[in-house]
Amino acid sequence: MIRRYVQVNDVHLSDQAPRGRTASYLDDVLAKLDWCARYAASLDATLVITGDLFHRKNAAHTTHRTVQRVREVLDLAPLVYIVPGNHDAAYGGGLDGQPLRSVLSERVSLLDGAADDSYIAGVPWDNAFEREGGAATLAAAITAAARPLVFAHAPLTLTPFPFGPEAAGWIEVAEVASRILGRGPGEVVRLVAHGHMHKQQAVQHYAFEDRALTFSNPGALSRATVAADDVEREPAVAVITYDTERLAVEVRYEMVPHRPAAEVLLVAEHAADVQRDGRVEALSRALLQSYAEVVDEQALHELLATLTRPEEIPEDSWQRGLLLAGAAIDGKVLP
Repeated sequence: MIRRYVQVNDVHLSDQAPRGRTASYLDDVLAKLDWCARYAASLDATLVITGDLFHRKNAAHTTHRTVQRVREVLDLAPLVYIVPGNHDAAYGGGLDGQPLRSVLSERVSLLDGAADDSYIAGVPWDNAFEREGGAATLAAAITAAARPLVFAHAPLTLTPFPFGPEAAGWIEVAEVASRILGRGPGEVVRLVAHGHMHKQQAVQHYAFEDRALTFSNPGALSRATVAADDVEREPAVAVITYDTERLAVEVRYEMVPHRPAAEVLLVAEHAADVQRDGRVEALSRALLQSYAEVVDEQALHELLATLTRPEEIPEDSWQRGLLLAGAAIDGKVLP
């Protein structure tokens, strides 16, 4: 029998557009999520969202209208599982009062531990299991459930971790690493599909003794920053196919239709912000280097007065250095 799953990472829905995005952010991301749900339906696949469906922890920043729109979109998929991410949980942990709790229904379920689907298990952010009662159950949730496909928000790390040291440490799996590939019948994990790291990573097949483990991270569905990764990256989902007879996993990434980066990312504005931040940093450094000379109010007044008369500043004066820093910052000599 063939089972199919469509993995979506880090949707980060928000009524308020993040810095660096146009005001159409919510509509843009919802349109991509809509496509993902319809695509899952076309494959008769289960949609699995591996964390951070919403962006704001404070439920007051997510309107009822937005929650309703999300529910309508998710209802387009045959079945939906959501692994709670760090942005989905309240400060201090838990989902009470959070938008994620409001989108759950008969067809949309949390994936934290073993699911009704007998092939998948979920590992929420920081091991904050809702049903199993705590991080101590992480090993049991993965191994005793005997699920071959594990969906996590943060990477489950092994040594060496195939994606490099920048991913290590997001989740403590010291007690799980020896079990995650299993030792007994039915305990072998074939796939770890995760999110949290927004940059897309190639599908990795990791050999461990006589067993194999596949890692999947198609990258964030949202493009919430103007960093090079988001400007150049094309949002994608992972199509995961599991052959229950051969116990074989196949993963391919499918690009999600989206608007060009130039239409949704404030690239020019971001460049101006970076330039301004550089000026502020330069001025701050200059002030830090000279603060010892400003010992009282009179000295400060003298400094300000001197800066208005650059021709009177001695060549070897620290005020001259500060003025030159100001000139470099503004591209001109202060009046």
